[in-house]
Amino acid sequence: MNVDFWGRQEQAKRYTLILVTLFVLAVGFTIFVMNLLVGMVLYPFEQSGSFIHHSLTPMIIVSMLVIILGGSFWEAYRLREGGRALANRLGARRIQFETTVPEERMLKNVVEEMSVASSVPMPALYVLDDELGVNAFVAGYRAMDMALVVTWGMLQTLDRHELQGVIAHEYSHIRHGDTQLNLRLVAWVAGLLAVSQLGSWIAQTGFSLQRHVQRNRHADALFIAIGGLVWLVGSLGVLMARLLKFAILRQREFLADASSMQFTRTNGVLQALLRIRTHHIGTQLHGVYTESISHFCFGQALHSNSLFATHPDLDHRIGEISPAALRRAKVQERILVRKQFDQSQAEIVVHDEIVSPEQQVAPIEWQPPVPLPTVRLHPVTVKIKDAVKPLSPQMRQNAARPDVIKRALSTSAGCRELLAAILALRQQIACEPEKQQVSRAIVEALAKLDPRLYISIFLQAIDALGELPASAARQLLTRLADIIQLDGHIGLLDVLLLERVKAKLKQLPPVVPVAIENCGPAITFLVESLLHVQKLKPEQIAQARLRVLRTILSARQFDVAQKKRVTDDPVNLGQVLHQLAGLLKRERMNILAAAETCLWSDTIISQEEQDVLDLLYWRMGFEAKTLADYTARKIALEISS
Repeated sequence: MNVDFWGRQEQAKRYTLILVTLFVLAVGFTIFVMNLLVGMVLYPFEQSGSFIHHSLTPMIIVSMLVIILGGSFWEAYRLREGGRALANRLGARRIQFETTVPEERMLKNVVEEMSVASSVPMPALYVLDDELGVNAFVAGYRAMDMALVVTWGMLQTLDRHELQGVIAHEYSHIRHGDTQLNLRLVAWVAGLLAVSQLGSWIAQTGFSLQRHVQRNRHADALFIAIGGLVWLVGSLGVLMARLLKFAILRQREFLADASSMQFTRTNGVLQALLRIRTHHIGTQLHGVYTESISHFCFGQALHSNSLFATHPDLDHRIGEISPAALRRAKVQERILVRKQFDQSQAEIVVHDEIVSPEQQVAPIEWQPPVPLPTVRLHPVTVKIKDAVKPLSPQMRQNAARPDVIKRALSTSAGCRELLAAILALRQQIACEPEKQQVSRAIVEALAKLDPRLYISIFLQAIDALGELPASAARQLLTRLADIIQLDGHIGLLDVLLLERVKAKLKQLPPVVPVAIENCGPAITFLVESLLHVQKLKPEQIAQARLRVLRTILSARQFDVAQKKRVTDDPVNLGQVLHQLAGLLKRERMNILAAAETCLWSDTIISQEEQDVLDLLYWRMGFEAKTLADYTARKIALEISS
C-alpha cells in the first residue's frame, strides 16, 4: 500500500489555496460581466467610448458587492451556531450521551477514542434517521459548535473497524480546517446565488405588472429585460463558484482518505469504501437540503451521474489507496456474475481481462489441498462422547491441565503438536499416533481430559503459537488440513478451527464486500451444514432448512433453494465462510441469528454446537463480548422429533 501521505497533504493544501483565490476572483468576474453588459447597452447613448468604464460603473460595483456580501452575511448569520445549526436545519436527531441503542453506543465509543487519540474535542453527535444511504459529515466553526452527523444507514451497514476509518476521515477534515471552509463556501455560494434570485424576482415583478396593469407596457418589458440580465449574470457566477467548490473538495477528499490511513494505521477507510461499493443505495441522500450539504459528506450525496460531482467516484478513491484491493473487488464481481464458468476458470479469465501483464500481480494466496476445506452434507461422525450441557468459559479456562499439556503450551513447536493432536482426536476415538504423525504423549494426556475442554485448549495453543515464517505456516496448515479429513468427513467445526489457525498465521485472504443477491447458494450450504452439526433425522433437517431459509433469503432465492435437492457432493465451506464475511453488517447479523435458530432447533445445545456458534461469530467479524448487543443469545425453535 504505497501512499505518499505527506506529499499528498502538501499538494492538496497548496491546491486548495489556489482554488480559494480563484473563488474570490469569481466574484470579481461576476461584477465585471454585469458591468460589461450594462456598458454594451449604454454604449449608443454615451460618448465615453468604452464598454468597461461608463457612468454606471461605480453604482454597479457597489450594488453587486452589496447584494453578494449581503447574501453571504445573511447566510453566515443563519449558520452562526456552526454545525449544530446545520444539523437542526436538516432535522437530525441528537444522540444522547446515555443512549442504549447498540449502534449509537458503538459510534459514541469510536468518536471518544478518536477524540482522545487526536486531542480534538468530541463533537456533538447527530443521526439522520430517515436516510438509508451510507454517509456522514462534520461541520462547525469552533470546537464548541462542531457537529458530526451520520446516517442511520451508516450505523446499520458498517462494522466497528470500518466505522473507525470513516470517523478518522471526518476528523481529518476537522484537523485540516475543512469544516470552517465548507461552511464559508455555503455562505459564499449563497451570496452569488442572491444575484440570480434578485434577477428572478425582478423578472417576475415585470410579468406580474404586465398581467395586472394595462398601461406603461414599456416599463414592464424593461423590468423583464433587467431581471433576465441580472439572473443570467448571477447564474454564471453560481456556476463558476460551484465548479471551483467541487474542485476544492475533490482534492480534499483524497487528503482525508490518506490522513485516515495515516492516523489509524489501519485500512478501515478502505474497507468502508469497499463496503459502500456493494451497497444498494451507496452514499446517496434524499433530503430537501441534500444539494446544500453535498460537499460536506463522506461520499457523493447527489446522484452519481451528477454533472458536477462533489467527490471522486469510489473506484478512484479505492484505487488511490490500494490498486490491488480494487482489482480484487472487480475480479470478485466478475466471478459472481459469470455463473457458467467453473470457479478456477473464471478467476483465470477475469484476472487476465482486468490485470495487464505490465501490472504487478500479488502473490497467490495459499489454498489447502483439494478437496479441503470441504464439508459433506451428512451428519458428522465424531465418535468422541459429546456432553449435552456445555461448560462455562470460566470452567474451561480454569480447568486443570496435565503437565504435558502445560509444557506443550510453553513452546511454539509444542503448540503445533497440540493443534494436530486435538484435531486427530476429533476424527476418531481409536487414535493411532504413529499413523497420524502426532505426539503419543500429548494424545494420551488429552484422552484423560473431558472432551469439552479440547476447543479451549486448541484456542489457547493458537494464541501461544507465535510468529512463523510463511513456508512453515503453509506446512502447518497443510498438515492440519490432511488430519481433519482422516475419517472422510469434514465438519463445520473442523473448518472453523482451521480458519482460526489461518487467521493467526495471516493466511486468511482479505475480505471482499459482496451483495447478498449473489450469496443465496452460500447461505443455503451454511444452513445445511449447521443443521447437520446436530445429527438430526433427514426429515427434521428438511423441515428446519426451509423454515430457516425463509427468514433470510429473498422470495426468488428461497424458490431456488426450495427446489434444490440436498446433495452429498463436497462443498467448499471455507470459501462459503469467506464469501459471507463480505456481506453488510446487518445481513451477517441475520445469518448469525439464523445460525442460533439452527443450533437450537432441538431446544438443546451441546458443547460442540456452542463452539461452532462462537467461532462463527468470530468468522463473521464479531467479537464475543458484543454478542449480546447484536442478537439474542437464546433462540429456541421446537421441532417435533
